Amino acid sequence: MSDHRALIGQLIEGKYEVRSIIGSGGMGTVFEARHVAIGRIVAIKALHPSQIENVTAVKRFHQEAWAAGSIGHPSICEVYDVGVLPDKAPFIVMERLVGETLSERLEKAVRLPVREAVPILMHVLAGLDAVHEKGIIHRDIKPENVFLTNKKGQPRGVKVLDFGVSKIIAGNNGGEWDDKSALTKTGVVMGTPYYVSPEQARARREIVPTIPAELEVVIAKAMSIEREMRYGTAREMSRALVPFVESFV
Repeated sequence: MSDHRALIGQLIEGKYEVRSIIGSGGMGTVFEARHVAIGRIVAIKALHPSQIENVTAVKRFHQEAWAAGSIGHPSICEVYDVGVLPDKAPFIVMERLVGETLSERLEKAVRLPVREAVPILMHVLAGLDAVHEKGIIHRDIKPENVFLTNKKGQPRGVKVLDFGVSKIIAGNNGGEWDDKSALTKTGVVMGTPYYVSPEQARARREIVPTIPAELEVVIAKAMSIEREMRYGTAREMSRALVPFVESFV
């Protein structure tokens, strides 16, 4: 099949009943499915058939499953299972998120007020701190990869998505993933250029004049052109933002 739309209504591995398509792109399709044994609604991300013979794409897909599945943090989208479709395309079973991406939120609001933006950033930093503890660097943090959950009866949460271009720091992952396969090469920019660090992509950036001066200092430090001048860890930046959460909640 040219894509996986024919999976709708089918049972995958005798466990997951595919119900509908949540989204799709050049690399794969995300479906809503139901675990028939326990009734849990899940999301299934399947690699596009055209990418099955692409060794790098397959390795990155498996790395995404391992990276996200090994964290176990509330700000990281949880991975439940992995498998392979009959056409040899790998798939990942993840928690079904309800809500919208930060990108979609920004399309509606254009600019978020500080009282909303800072808590979202704090959640992202908490997730990244847990990721870094596992020796993983995400490398593609952007509004499209930050999900704002809005599930009835639960407090609003924030989830970091898509570890497809993450990097595993050698010797810091317990030997569970071999990152010696050169998924990236020297001189190749990974991630989305508009959001990568200054040393990877140069661009003119402006501070919104309504942002408090103290918060502007934190932002300027985080975006410093000189790497050594920026926060050394996600936890360090999170601590710098604490006063603003207390001020605006």
